[in-house]
Amino acid sequence: MARIDDIFKSETKKAEQHPKRITKWIHYTKLHDNDAQYCNERNKEEIEALADLIEADGEVLQDLLVKKTDTDEYTIIAGHKRRRACKLLVEERGREEFALVPCVIKNLSEVRAEFQVYSSNGYHEKTEYEKMHELERMKYLLENYPEEFPQAGSGRMVERLAKLLNMNKTTVGEYLTISANLGEAGMKKFESGEMKKSAAVAMSSLPTKTQDSLIEQGIITHKDIKDFKKSEEDISVKESLTVSKETIPKAELEEKKEVKLEIRDGELPPMKNVEERKAFLDSFHEWTIWFEVPEASEKYYRFNLSDESCIVVCEYETYLDWNRRTVKMQEYYLLNPGYHYLHDCSANRTQIIEHLKNLQK
Repeated sequence: MARIDDIFKSETKKAEQHPKRITKWIHYTKLHDNDAQYCNERNKEEIEALADLIEADGEVLQDLLVKKTDTDEYTIIAGHKRRRACKLLVEERGREEFALVPCVIKNLSEVRAEFQVYSSNGYHEKTEYEKMHELERMKYLLENYPEEFPQAGSGRMVERLAKLLNMNKTTVGEYLTISANLGEAGMKKFESGEMKKSAAVAMSSLPTKTQDSLIEQGIITHKDIKDFKKSEEDISVKESLTVSKETIPKAELEEKKEVKLEIRDGELPPMKNVEERKAFLDSFHEWTIWFEVPEASEKYYRFNLSDESCIVVCEYETYLDWNRRTVKMQEYYLLNPGYHYLHDCSANRTQIIEHLKNLQK
């Protein structure tokens, strides 16, 4: 048995600690705004109020985060308003003791520095347009520089951003939908605040020409856009009811009948090899639509199988590049009887193809 004094003599392992932050006092004239910052003051009263607090405290209580850009020159990552308040104290109130501002210098790449500008804005009051812009840029950085963010994980971009920013996935999806689909005219209205977020989401589902036409008519509220869409749907239904089979040539009807492959739930077409099973999976647009999530541009197709399992394909849009071009992607699920959560049933094409093969043995 170990002696008690041997235990106390043994070296205890120190807990791993974060790197120490060293405060450097930098003159406010050497600190420059970051071009990516959207949350500078909206009016002078905001900065004056902050200057009053700093003056009452006798110091800036929280260090600014900065990145060195040149000899004795720095770009601010977090703390733009604190720097402006100190500038006001010195230049307008003659309080020279606030000319030196406490800063922590961060050794970051340009990509990570821009990302931290957005992530540090969590407690600022932002417009809906600014929130959209930040999500748009953060998404761009994560997609194009994944090596800079190994801690961000993998998976759907909407889910990653929601987790990083502690936001609702639906809300993130709405902002990204606006970013990708709202036309230039609508975006100007959204940026100015004339068009609210709910209206921007509704407008984003319409073709750009239709958006422009509505904006010219002053239709920019959520209610008015919904009323317009409903009226369009009513007209479409009426038009479809007036079209009879007699208006379509018989030969064309026969041709359509031959081309159409009708697939019923549980009735798999005969498939002899992997290529035919891949073709079956690629025909998921002919399956039953299970449900949709318009805010995230998601549509779920479902095919019930004879063994009481089912295949689900989720089709969604993701951004191809900074020019807001999108591409459709798919995620696959194999739901077995008694499943509880959809995300636990994630599968790849190979697994589903093997399952189909076993069903048709």
